[in-house]
Amino acid sequence: MNIWEITKTFFIPIIIALITVKISLRKFRTEKWWEKKAETYSSVIDALHKLKNYCQQKLVAEYRPSSYGENNLSKEREGELYNQYKQAHQEVIRAIDVGSFIISEAALKVLSVYQNRPEPDWDTGWLGNIIAQDFKYIATCLEDFKKEAKKDLSI
Repeated sequence: MNIWEITKTFFIPIIIALITVKISLRKFRTEKWWEKKAETYSSVIDALHKLKNYCQQKLVAEYRPSSYGENNLSKEREGELYNQYKQAHQEVIRAIDVGSFIISEAALKVLSVYQNRPEPDWDTGWLGNIIAQDFKYIATCLEDFKKEAKKDLSI
């Protein structure tokens, strides 16, 4: 056996196998990373939806009071909504803290606009106006965040 036959028989297949394994591992890591990013974007979108839903429910209760002049949310339902709101808010804050490690810089900026929105004036503001303002910031954030998620995930 000459050197070319030995190379062709043993070394070339080994080199091809090593290259194939390396490419497969790189593809696997890339797919896993994409899945992690998609999961993170999805959980933030879900959290923003919950924030928006809280505002919608509160606005309906403020603008359509019961026949007794009270808002039409039971204390239990209002408590459930508020707990969802707190949890969703914490999810958004966590995404901001994690930052560009997982989500894009542009998506992070969208969340930062939401986080840095003006604080409501609880002393002089009417609750309906305060909730409507918060709703506007959340709805804008949700739409802008979805656009950035689609760009970053290339979908």
